[in-house]
Amino acid sequence: MPPDDIGQPAISRHLKVLTKPEFVKKWLLGPPSMPVCDIDLRVGGRYRYVWRNDFDWSEFGEQGQFREIAPPHRLAHTESMDGARGEALCTSTFVESGAQTLFTLNLLFESREARDGALQSGTTEGMSMSYDGLQDFVNNEQTLIT
Repeated sequence: MPPDDIGQPAISRHLKVLTKPEFVKKWLLGPPSMPVCDIDLRVGGRYRYVWRNDFDWSEFGEQGQFREIAPPHRLAHTESMDGARGEALCTSTFVESGAQTLFTLNLLFESREARDGALQSGTTEGMSMSYDGLQDFVNNEQTLIT
């Protein structure tokens, strides 16, 4: 995913928004509700998100394990989706740029086939919408993120 200028100079705020369940539930999009948002933020710790469609009660989940936590500049974890094969290594970096923070997310897939499958599934559109939501949340809710 290309770098995204998510505003506000406090890098630690951005790390909190990515790793605290009470914030993740507000910006990470999926079906209407997120009944599970568990995050064990430590190297080797796991996370699990489950979204539920409130109309038909179907669920979809994502999970992974934290590989590197280097606040405030870097966070790396694996990511796999329910029903999909393989996992990706996701590395987030945060760099101060003047009065802004530059956030970059890099996804490294196990294979070309896994990458192509993710691209064909509509993942990029969902991620784009979620990270737009992240930017809006950080810019509009800075008093909550302390």
